[in-house]
Amino acid sequence: MATKQIKSQACHPARTLLNQSGLIGVVFAIGVAVNLLLLTGPFFALQVYDRVLTSRSVETLAALCVLMVVLFLAMGVLDHLRRRILARLAERFATQLEPLLPDPHRAGPPPQGTIRHLETLRQFFGSAIFVALLDLPWFPVFALVLWVFHPVLAMLAIGGAAFYLLIGGLRLIVAAPHSSVGKAEQWAACVLDDPDLMATMGGHETCANKWRKLSFRARSAALKKADRQAMLASVAQTARLILQSLIVALAAYLVIQGQLSPGAIIACSVLLARAFGPLDVLVQSAPHIRAAFMAWHQISQHAGNENPPLPLPIQCKEHGLEVFQVTVFPPSSRQAALRLVDFQIRPGQVLSVHGPSGSGKTMLARVLAGSTPVAGGHVRIGGTPPCRLMQADGEIGYLPQKPRLAPMSIAQNIGGPFADTRNPETMHQIMRAARFAGADTRILALGAGYETIARPGPIPPGLIRQIALARAICHDPWLLLLDEPTAELDEPATAALSKYIHGHRANGGMVVMFSQYPDPLDLADLRLHLNAGLSQGLVPRARHRAPSLQGQGIGGAR
Repeated sequence: MATKQIKSQACHPARTLLNQSGLIGVVFAIGVAVNLLLLTGPFFALQVYDRVLTSRSVETLAALCVLMVVLFLAMGVLDHLRRRILARLAERFATQLEPLLPDPHRAGPPPQGTIRHLETLRQFFGSAIFVALLDLPWFPVFALVLWVFHPVLAMLAIGGAAFYLLIGGLRLIVAAPHSSVGKAEQWAACVLDDPDLMATMGGHETCANKWRKLSFRARSAALKKADRQAMLASVAQTARLILQSLIVALAAYLVIQGQLSPGAIIACSVLLARAFGPLDVLVQSAPHIRAAFMAWHQISQHAGNENPPLPLPIQCKEHGLEVFQVTVFPPSSRQAALRLVDFQIRPGQVLSVHGPSGSGKTMLARVLAGSTPVAGGHVRIGGTPPCRLMQADGEIGYLPQKPRLAPMSIAQNIGGPFADTRNPETMHQIMRAARFAGADTRILALGAGYETIARPGPIPPGLIRQIALARAICHDPWLLLLDEPTAELDEPATAALSKYIHGHRANGGMVVMFSQYPDPLDLADLRLHLNAGLSQGLVPRARHRAPSLQGQGIGGAR
């Protein structure tokens, strides 16, 4: 199978946003026009009070009304255009950051919630909150217009804005999540969804009572936070109404003193409302601003400064699989899971890696599959690091210890997410893999057969493992990694898998099996014993080779 190599540039939120500076400049220019047109309201009120009422001219009033409607219509069109541009800017921003999605080719495990953080930022940059941030620099302009009417009016607006920003800052602080919420969610996800774990911890009622206790603490903390948020929101709204009335009263006082014209009363009220529009949105949206800031921070930490390495093909299959002095540390651990593991196998060989639970077998399988980086040493598959192999080309087939299925049809779970299940050749390849995994009959018994959508309910755990095994061997990978290969397999399925491995080895493929038993399929040419992350030496095993199945369509390492 051919795979498309997508060139990905080094991506960082700040750099990505800077790349959109042209669109942001267009949005800002449109914002200039929109905010200038917002002055239509106060100047219309000023003209009506000071010119129309004194002259009692209906023609002047009609002309002012027509001009006001035209200007506001233009403002509406420009504002709509600005929001559409921002929506597309947000989409381009998220698209350019998509290389940060969980990818084993990138060094180190990705942080949890990367997809959720990207979606949070996408919604933020396309929302009214970002529009309010762009309009916030216009507050001094409106304050300056108030200053032109009278300096006292501008100082009242500035003082009110300072108080409003203080309320917004307090809402940002209060919006911080409480740790008890996460504890309740973790307990529910870990314990209540696992009947076996509940049985070992006192039964359902004991675990449910523990969850109720944690949930009560979480709800109490959430209620307190909601009360504080509601109080601050009420204070902000009350302050806004008081300020709106105070500026009318102050303008009226200045009119009485002969320092303002009567029309300025309404004009000042409208100006203050326009000036506080962005502030009001930002204060009321403080929790969303905090969420966007945290998403930005998390993605910035995860963003690399260098381009991720491009996938490479296998350079020389004669080199086989080479593992040299490999040391691996699990995430957030100072204890090595693998220490100085060293071995080499040639094309056409089968290796059995065995050892007790916790010896590092699964970690070694992940290293060979390219999903876990090494802290020391190196791994080469045909001269190429596994993390840079074109895995979409099917060079590595991997059956993990605890396989899972994606929410798509069983056929696509076996053949790949882009498998054309309407193609007879593709379906023949998928069904052939399922037969070698002993899953074909069980899949057909599901009703919808290979078109059954993978969900936890209708598909039993044993069949899930068989489907994952079929996925591992579907494209005849050169290197086949099988973690506990015989688990959930009956005798006919085990025999079919053994037959496949015979053909795979005869055609130059390599197989590495991981199990607690030395040779679960009695096929290994080499054995490697792991204990506490240390290899106890590679032991060759003299055995009678099965007859060559070259050219019989069984196995088929390329």
